[in-house]
Amino acid sequence: MESMTNAAEAGSLTRATQVAKLLGISLTTVRRKEGKTLHPRQGAKGEHLFYAAEVEAERQRMLAEGHPEPGYMDNLAETDA
Repeated sequence: MESMTNAAEAGSLTRATQVAKLLGISLTTVRRKEGKTLHPRQGAKGEHLFYAAEVEAERQRMLAEGHPEPGYMDNLAETDA
């Protein structure tokens, strides 16, 4: 996931909905991870902003635990078509 790596290197921040998509999990699950494996900061408008490097570390941890790569089911649907 090249773009995620570049974002992580830049130290950029990302919103919870983007984190959910990048990790292939629900927004509710992202919220459950807050304070455990993800530590967002609050933006000027009250939104939760996540550090890209931390999101990438969580993605790597999830993959190591055997979770499928985000988008895995989408790729299966494309090959079945």
